[in-house]
Amino acid sequence: MERRRCEIAAVLLCLSVLLCAFTRLPVFAAAADTPEEQLEDSWFDDAIFIGDSIAGTLQAYAEQHSQLGAALFFCRTNYSITSAVNGSMLLYYRGGGYMPNTLLPQTGAKKVFFLLGMNDVGSYDDGRYASLWSALVDGIRENAPEVRIFFQSVTPMAKSLPNNALTNARIDRYNELLRAYCDENDCCYVDVAGSFKDDDGTLRAELCRDGYVHLILDAGALWCAALKDPANYSRDLSGEWGAGEDRQGEDLQAYYDGLAAEAELEDMVKLSAATVYNAYGIAPEDYTQGIAAICGDSVRVDEIWLFEAADEEAALRILAAAQARIEARSEEMKDYLPDQYEITRHAVAVREGRYVSLFIIPGSEEQAGIFSRTVS
Repeated sequence: MERRRCEIAAVLLCLSVLLCAFTRLPVFAAAADTPEEQLEDSWFDDAIFIGDSIAGTLQAYAEQHSQLGAALFFCRTNYSITSAVNGSMLLYYRGGGYMPNTLLPQTGAKKVFFLLGMNDVGSYDDGRYASLWSALVDGIRENAPEVRIFFQSVTPMAKSLPNNALTNARIDRYNELLRAYCDENDCCYVDVAGSFKDDDGTLRAELCRDGYVHLILDAGALWCAALKDPANYSRDLSGEWGAGEDRQGEDLQAYYDGLAAEAELEDMVKLSAATVYNAYGIAPEDYTQGIAAICGDSVRVDEIWLFEAADEEAALRILAAAQARIEARSEEMKDYLPDQYEITRHAVAVREGRYVSLFIIPGSEEQAGIFSRTVS
């Protein structure tokens, strides 16, 4: 009887091998669907996720199912790239309200994942998107240069509503531009949208809870799997990248650092691109590189601007803003602090081609002349 069992087992084994050979499948074909190396949940321990209401689905699923390690989530309804840059909506952490660039140093995170754009798609032209991404990235690198920046693709919509600016074609175009931006600016693009698409490129019906753009909770399982798959990342995660060493703008940064040290300027605070836009009206798309720094001591007028404008017209706009700034500071100090008023009387705003500088410091005229000669 035992011999008979062995013979039957041998026959069955031969049949299974033949079947695999004819179908050209390995014996353990089911395992081939799972990539060999997935990111562990602990890889996300030092990450934060910033996004809109759609990203809230990922947050809810991850917290309910203990996914993505100790990652922190900051998701707000209607949050967008625009609000992340201009500060119209803040992110709250331990009692304080922050923009992304000021939030990151508070958390100690080393990675930041954005899912933003659904509330921007269809509102701007291609160039405006790039300027908004740059303002966001520049602000982070000014405040947290060690942080690696990840942009997740915007997820698809179930259908395009009549007369609605938001369409899947525009979402795809946005993602295409976003990936190109990441490739050129030392960020990492993460394709999560592909996990949710049907054959026609729309959001899979069984994953949509409102017939529009929002996901059911269980869609978070696909999302977590996409984030853990290195194949969805545009960069080698083990490589050296993320600090933006080759980004345009380092020449003005180096010039400013040298000037601040030589002139012994103390307590100077460099402003984010968002603050420059809100305070002075200088839009991010008006310059390719720029630094604006003010003194942290409110009773001192020390201030320096160094900008390379995007074109001649933008240079004139920045120059006008600089001249208005000098007039405003002079008026503020006129009957308040005589010594600081005297500094404003000798302040200088100069344009040299596409370069614009503002100096409200002791020796402004000399410093403006040196800068103009340097960039001319």
